[in-house]
Amino acid sequence: MSGVVEHGKSTLMMQFQDLLRKDNGKVPIQAINMDMPEFRFLAEKNWKEIYDYIIKHLKKNATNYVFIDEVQNVPEFEKLLEGLYIHPNIDLYVTGSNAFLLSSELATLLTGRAYEINVLPFSFAEYLEFTGKGTNPDRAFAEYLRTGGFPEAVRLSTEGNHFANQYLQMFFKNIYDNDISKRYTIMPKNPITRL
Repeated sequence: MSGVVEHGKSTLMMQFQDLLRKDNGKVPIQAINMDMPEFRFLAEKNWKEIYDYIIKHLKKNATNYVFIDEVQNVPEFEKLLEGLYIHPNIDLYVTGSNAFLLSSELATLLTGRAYEINVLPFSFAEYLEFTGKGTNPDRAFAEYLRTGGFPEAVRLSTEGNHFANQYLQMFFKNIYDNDISKRYTIMPKNPITRL
């Protein structure tokens, strides 16, 4: 799953895990979120050490569901994904917010071996359903344009536009800093110092 940050990829993945457990309470699931403190020790390791950790915790002679959330935090994560994907006892699911995951490069790397689910902001119809503001669609559309359909911004807008605007500014700054700037090695402009 790919998409911008804070869009429900992790939630969708957890719902799938719950569905698997509902069907079979003993299904072997490894769920690793690289952003969570309990998995921070893995984020500090190289891809091979993480691969070995996952393999060590597999249940033998069974399909193991492996979920890795925010996989872009793993250096050389593409090697980790390739290794896990070809393992015969692993059914692999990953999420990521990095621009690399949003590009065609990962799809090329795993050509014919992966299915991508893009998690997008609310469409206007979804916005109306979520907010219940279908009685005045013109006004609702103006509000939708202000929040961009981002679920957290929509939620915050009910508390006042100030919170939604702050969230959106932080959100776009994070996208620029973490996905665009790092990926394309864009250096911030330094002010000219006069002597």
